[in-house]
Amino acid sequence: MQSFIHGRIAHVQFPDGSTGRVDDPAIAQRVAAVVGEPVTLSPQRTISHFDDGPIHLLTTGSLAWLRATVPDARIDARRFRPNILVETDGVDRVEERWIGSRIAIGDVRLIVTSRATRCVMVTMRQAGLDAAPEILRALERENDLCLGVYATVERPGLVGVGAPLSDLTVW
Repeated sequence: MQSFIHGRIAHVQFPDGSTGRVDDPAIAQRVAAVVGEPVTLSPQRTISHFDDGPIHLLTTGSLAWLRATVPDARIDARRFRPNILVETDGVDRVEERWIGSRIAIGDVRLIVTSRATRCVMVTMRQAGLDAAPEILRALERENDLCLGVYATVERPGLVGVGAPLSDLTVW
C-alpha cells in the first residue's frame, strides 16, 4: 500500500492499484484487511508533517545502538533521512548529550535543540530496504520514539564529507 495527496485529501493506493480517500470508512476496512488488524484512518489537517528543525543530525553510534537493539532489521541511515551523519565510536546515542550545545561542523555552527521523534516513515519499504515495523516498536520501547537530534543554524557555511565536529560547548 502507498499513500498520496490528491487535492487536499490523503488517499491510499492498494496493491491492486485501486485507491480511496482516508476519510472514507470503507477504505479503513480495506486497509485493515490488508494489514490483518483493525485500522482507523483520519485526515490530519492540524498536524505538521515537516521536521521539527532545519537540520537533522544522526550518529553512526546511534545506528549501531539501534542495530544491537533490533538485530533482525536492516538498519540503514537512509531510513532516517539525516542532513548530516556524524561518524562516532561505540554503540551510543551520543548526539542526545549535545542538546543545548553549540557545535561546529566545517564552517557551520549549529545549536542542537531537541531529540528527533520518529514516525512510521522509518519502517517503510524503500529502494534496497524492506519494510521493518520492528524499528519503530523498538524506538518506542527503548527511546520514546526518538533517534537523532534537531539543530538550528547559528552560522551558515560549507560542510564537506569528513569535516570534523568540534567546539562542543554547553550553554
